[in-house]
Amino acid sequence: MKKIYFILATLVILISGMSYMYFSTLNKAGVQADLSLELVSKNAGFIFSFQNDKSVRNILSGQALLNNLVGEEKVVALQGLQAALQHKEMAPLFEGQDVYLGIYPSEQKRLDFMVAVQLSPEANEKLLNESLKRSGLALKPYATYQQVQLSANQTYYVLIQQRVVLIASASSVIDKLIASPKDNSEADFISFIQKSDRLGKNSLANLYINFKQLGSLMRSITPYFNRAELALLNKQHAYARLTYNFSKEKVFFSGETKVLNSDSYFSLFANLKPEKIELDKVLPANTASYTLFAFGDYKTFHTGLQKWFATKKEDKNVQGKIKAINEKYRLNLDEVFLRYTSSQAITVQLQNKQKLAAIKLNSGEKVEQLLLDLSEDYDGEIRELTEPDLLYYYFGEPFKSFKKPYYLIINNYIIFAAYPSSLLDFRNSYQNNNLLVLDKTYGQVYKQLPLSANILFYLNNRKAQNIIINTIYPEYYNQFRSENGLKAFDSFVYQLSGDQGTFQSNVLFSLPPATTATLRVEADSLLVR
Repeated sequence: MKKIYFILATLVILISGMSYMYFSTLNKAGVQADLSLELVSKNAGFIFSFQNDKSVRNILSGQALLNNLVGEEKVVALQGLQAALQHKEMAPLFEGQDVYLGIYPSEQKRLDFMVAVQLSPEANEKLLNESLKRSGLALKPYATYQQVQLSANQTYYVLIQQRVVLIASASSVIDKLIASPKDNSEADFISFIQKSDRLGKNSLANLYINFKQLGSLMRSITPYFNRAELALLNKQHAYARLTYNFSKEKVFFSGETKVLNSDSYFSLFANLKPEKIELDKVLPANTASYTLFAFGDYKTFHTGLQKWFATKKEDKNVQGKIKAINEKYRLNLDEVFLRYTSSQAITVQLQNKQKLAAIKLNSGEKVEQLLLDLSEDYDGEIRELTEPDLLYYYFGEPFKSFKKPYYLIINNYIIFAAYPSSLLDFRNSYQNNNLLVLDKTYGQVYKQLPLSANILFYLNNRKAQNIIINTIYPEYYNQFRSENGLKAFDSFVYQLSGDQGTFQSNVLFSLPPATTATLRVEADSLLVR
């Protein structure tokens, strides 16, 4: 009996020892993976991650559309780096490890990148240097780190920290990293990624977006990031985790977007139920882009809007302005908007750069009557609001640029524009059935997405091409104009659906269908999709 107890005790000790060693190894690997992520996340607006596994690499290398997103110049650079890391002398050093690719802004109006990957358990820094030499490459001292020359046109900068190898396309990326070694400002972003990684370990690849860094990134691309629609994306404390979905016909990511700052306009929609998109069916065929907001019950949204004004310390000013207008015109503006606003609002930019806004109403006739004293006639149907900022007071940030707009009510829709000519063009398009929803390319886009959402960004690359070119720096012209670049895509959509404080998200870059003929149907037979 004592012998049996002795054997059992020995087994318990052996199992405990093996378990300790196993989980210690796992924990050590986890710490290294966390360090890779921590280092690459500093100053990065976008992070793309995947496992350095041959099967994964083979799948991703066959995704030609990803190359269109990255651009020809960056593709060449990444292919050169990939070839070096997959050399027979180098490949075993990184096999099976998580790879993080960060995208960073540059003062030279370009985007730089840095790869972070840890050495495999059997490898070390000495073995890395020996493998580089055997593969025909060599690390050379540069500042306080090193550089490696892959070709006459490809120089990379290398920093090795605690078995994590960082390879950057520009020395400035590593310089900024070294300059703030104890910077912990991205701790929340890292925690968000780690939590998401645990939930999506089986995904082919993941894209992470740090909206806090998006401003710096976009200012490397355009000088107009603080203007109009783009300003909504600036200074957002928000993160996105998006899983790449394999397809040779589109680039599609799905996942989660989380808004953390309470003064963000987007936070008003995070707890709302997704609504079937309907307001797009009145948009003209020459729509280049739009942002749609579906709030469902407007009274609920209005309550949240008042809290949003309070976070911005504008609530008393807004209430005072509304009170003054009510007294001046003997109106009750709350009665007009809370009673007769339906479920959706939208801002639109047309191919000719004109801008519109629209709101879905419960009763166009009632609103038309109630706004008579608050407006001046232009042509019998088109009128101009006489008081400024009404749209901002009742619909918030996206409508702030519509100060004293002209408006037109058609059926149960009210359309706004800065100039009456824009509304004359809109009316002509609507009456002649020249509408966006009848364009086959537009219909194809929404066959690939859910029909319900709370916030939806849509851009037609073909119709917005001139607007984009006039917005970005010349250094990016080729990327947007090239058939091997973004010109290959017909449309871009970022779809956000409220989900108990966060957003279920879809990002789509769609290709044009085989034929782009426009369908013509009778106006009274319009279907949302």
